Amino acid sequence: MKKLAISISPHVSGPYTQYLNLKKGLIKYDWEVIGVSLNQCCPK
Repeated sequence: MKKLAISISPHVSGPYTQYLNLKKGLIKYDWEVIGVSLNQCCPK
């Protein structure tokens, strides 16, 4: 299975919707879409 990491911001609807559509669309092509939220990655 190939992996695709995509940057998402859950509080912004546009990129998050795009992520969900990609996840649903690419799963049939054996891709695993991983959502990466940049603003939650690092403890302050």
